[in-house]
Amino acid sequence: AHGKARMIGASRVAEIAKALNALPESLVTDRYASLYGKTVHGGYGQEMIAPDDKQWLRDKIMKNQAAEIEKLQDAFDAVVDLYTDAAEKKHSMMSVIV
Repeated sequence: AHGKARMIGASRVAEIAKALNALPESLVTDRYASLYGKTVHGGYGQEMIAPDDKQWLRDKIMKNQAAEIEKLQDAFDAVVDLYTDAAEKKHSMMSVIV
């Protein structure tokens, strides 16, 4: 773990939920390319199409990118749902980075 676990109060959970729900639906897709060249768990975003790539390779990379975006979108949606559900129930949350 990186640091101590933190308790996030119900009012802050509601603020976070509101902010997450205000983000554009296209956020993950829009930001996907910014992962390239960064150390990302799972290696997401590290395959990019080069101008001289053959069509079969372009197709393979685009398929892999679409699958990665779908996985990232699913994970992001789960976080949004978690905060939204907690906010609706006026719950606090515990946060820890592991």
